[in-house]
Amino acid sequence: MPKFLRRRSLRVSSLLPRGTLLACALPCALGTSIAGAEPAAPAPAPPSPVAVAPPPPSEPAALVAASEPAFVIEGAPGKGLTARVGDAFSMNLRTRVQLRYQLDGSAEDANEDRDYQQLVNVGTARLWISGNVYVPELRYMIQLAVAGRDYRDGATSPLFDAYLDYRVHRDFAVRVGQFFVPFDRLRTVREFALQMADRPLPVGELTLDRDVGVAFYSEQFLGTPLAWRVGVFGGGGTNLSVGKEPGALVMGRLARHHDVYALDLLGHGLSGLPAGRHYATVDEHVAAVAGLIRQVVRRPALVVGNSLGGMLGVRLAWAEPELVRGLVLLNPGGAPLGGRATYDEFFAKISDTRLSAAYRVSGELIGRVPRLLLVPLLRSLQHMFQRPVILEAYGASDDSVFLSPEHLRRLPVPAGLIWGLRDRFLPEGSFGFFDENLPGAPRLLLPRCGHLPQRECPLRVVRFVLSFADRLDALSL
Repeated sequence: MPKFLRRRSLRVSSLLPRGTLLACALPCALGTSIAGAEPAAPAPAPPSPVAVAPPPPSEPAALVAASEPAFVIEGAPGKGLTARVGDAFSMNLRTRVQLRYQLDGSAEDANEDRDYQQLVNVGTARLWISGNVYVPELRYMIQLAVAGRDYRDGATSPLFDAYLDYRVHRDFAVRVGQFFVPFDRLRTVREFALQMADRPLPVGELTLDRDVGVAFYSEQFLGTPLAWRVGVFGGGGTNLSVGKEPGALVMGRLARHHDVYALDLLGHGLSGLPAGRHYATVDEHVAAVAGLIRQVVRRPALVVGNSLGGMLGVRLAWAEPELVRGLVLLNPGGAPLGGRATYDEFFAKISDTRLSAAYRVSGELIGRVPRLLLVPLLRSLQHMFQRPVILEAYGASDDSVFLSPEHLRRLPVPAGLIWGLRDRFLPEGSFGFFDENLPGAPRLLLPRCGHLPQRECPLRVVRFVLSFADRLDALSL
């Protein structure tokens, strides 16, 4: 749970102006005479003085008057402006603005010149409205995000947070509304505390962010540093304006709506290889996938494949069309282009054992993550592509493994295409081949993603796959 959500209770007490009681005793004796009247009788002797106890002192009015809540306005740097009326109500206003300057330089052209573009804008503009009502334990929070870059994932409303939080006890509290999902293992640093201008791109894509739901929690269970949280959320993100079927959080929504099977191709992950060889042929890969669908899935499946997996999906649809309901191809390989000559250059590139070559390949493979962040992974990247299951399989193949335009134009099942436009890993012209020969296929083009859209832009990929599956269901009715 973000630390700023912890309650800080401030109590302000005041005294009414002190009143004063003043008591005065003025003893007086008056004698009168009237002319022509008989002399008055002699005055009797004054009685003996009698001691009179003084009255008990009165308490100051301020101490006996009923106390009334005081209206206080206060402010401090970093804490905003706060108005409060005793413990019954408070409202705090805070804001944060990030001004952003960005300079983009293109790659050098043939004349070693670069084009530069600059951008100055308001990167972030937030307004927090928070406080308590009735009692200090019942708190509210509204956060508005009004900068252009804050409108993420097609959002049309500036509302980020809107919730009530009731701290019934130290060991039990409840929060309801729209707020940050408290089970995120990626976002551990508040935005204002970041050391760089932006969060790392994988965090931005994989974070659960905010959702609408209810959560029960304690930050100091039994007075210890131990915290617990239980929550239920809609899974649709923020600011829903139309009704939708309830579901789990987005990252689990494929399995929520469909049976999902993830397999390792032969020689990859935990899958074995044909006896006596260090690689599998394309036909053997296709037969293995067909066997899984036939023996485990036991009904026609929507096949989703990336890179080599996309090419195998096309081959499977031609070899066993009765097993395939449809295809979703994510930056698929197998475009014929210039034949073996084109792919000889490609395999020479990924076979280079120098770290500088791995550094270059990492930039071509991943579109959204700066290459400097991938330096610790360069050796793993080299190992992944330089295994015998990759290199020996290519060495034993010929031009017949590549797809032809007819494979796509006359595809016997419906297909969808997802392409990360920053993919520089596949040979140049690969996107053009699939784009041209799948003219009627629905597309998802991702300008900021590279060769692995399911890794770099998972939320958008999941939405596309679910939408495509719904289309297949509609066609089968």
